[in-house]
Amino acid sequence: MILSDNHKKYLSNTSWLFLEKILRMVVGFSVGVWTARYLGPEQFGLFSYAQSFVFLFTAFATLGLDGIVIRELVKDPTRRDSLLGTSFVLKLIGSVVVMALLGTSVALMHTDKTTALIMILVASATLFQSFNVIDFYFQSRVLSKYVVFSSIISMLIVNAVKIWLIVTKADLIWFAAVIAVEAAIVSAGLIGYYLKSGMKLREWKFEPVVAKELLKDSWPLIFAIIASSINARIDQVFLGIMGTKQDVGIYSAAVRVTEVWYFIPMVLSTSFYPLVLSERTKGIKHYQQLLRKIFVIMTVIAIFIGTIITGISTEIISYLYGHEFLNASSILSISIWATIPFFIGFGYGYAFNIEGLQRWTLISTLLQPLSNIALNIWLIPHHGAYGAAIATLVSNYLAFLISMFLLTIKSQAIRNNKS
Repeated sequence: MILSDNHKKYLSNTSWLFLEKILRMVVGFSVGVWTARYLGPEQFGLFSYAQSFVFLFTAFATLGLDGIVIRELVKDPTRRDSLLGTSFVLKLIGSVVVMALLGTSVALMHTDKTTALIMILVASATLFQSFNVIDFYFQSRVLSKYVVFSSIISMLIVNAVKIWLIVTKADLIWFAAVIAVEAAIVSAGLIGYYLKSGMKLREWKFEPVVAKELLKDSWPLIFAIIASSINARIDQVFLGIMGTKQDVGIYSAAVRVTEVWYFIPMVLSTSFYPLVLSERTKGIKHYQQLLRKIFVIMTVIAIFIGTIITGISTEIISYLYGHEFLNASSILSISIWATIPFFIGFGYGYAFNIEGLQRWTLISTLLQPLSNIALNIWLIPHHGAYGAAIATLVSNYLAFLISMFLLTIKSQAIRNNKS
């Protein structure tokens, strides 16, 4: 089979993304495990709790613009400066609002000074992440190698600093500061490659009309992203409040082994999003065939991963984290099966976006965190970290099944209208 130049371009782009994600998985995960072993379950739990709490707020800073801006850049590249400039300002405003909300919440909760400082340092990374709009441009042009270069450089620097902190037995607060430093380095790298490609930041322009246009499309996604973020981290927040920081440390150790596999659907979806968009313009038949292939591939990969990890969960936890974290093996056997709805959910998310059905995502994405919260409140007091794992797993499958049902109903309605 001879690949066309267009398919070779997407294959090359995917290869660059896989390279970055694999390096991040190997280097970042290895140093992350070393960090967990150094900090121990209690301090690692405190760090994870603070990060999870901040994550509930920082999700708002994205404003659901990512897929929308990429879509518009693919449709009309001549709008580059207005789209990037407007989305940058919107994201920067969102980051400032997030910092204000977090500061108010920390004050009202009477959080201790160490935890509060960790939260503020972690949240400050969102200010630098406003420059991630440059990433949207490179994705729309299928030029992810520039983003990869920036990400790899920052990853190597940051992980070298983390190793130095471990060797010198640094306090926990310095590990939080590294998160903000990493965001700053990534932003600097993106700006550098953007300028090197011949573009100029000073040509960016904020246009209220464009802002209104973007927010009109993205507002359902804002709620969807916030809901997804709550679902992803509310278990650790509730566990930290209703349990102990050691419980959070054990639970977080297991979840991070599960999440390390999430790079697969992220890479595939990010790289092939422009291709799926292109196929949609050619007709519904080829578009749906491509989506089905992507869904089948992701399902098979997720089942394979779940089966293998469940069989050797004890050995994995013992080898990676040591005896102190051994209870995490049972939690890992539960959480790893969340890969199935997560993998397929990425494909369905893009399908909703392409079809302009963002409002439909609200139903499943709002139900997911609500069910997760209810299950956490019910299960954590009786089953601790195991209850948190079961709550998250059940809520993920519930949202996935509802998403499939809604997309099927809407697709059928579109076909009936055309006929």
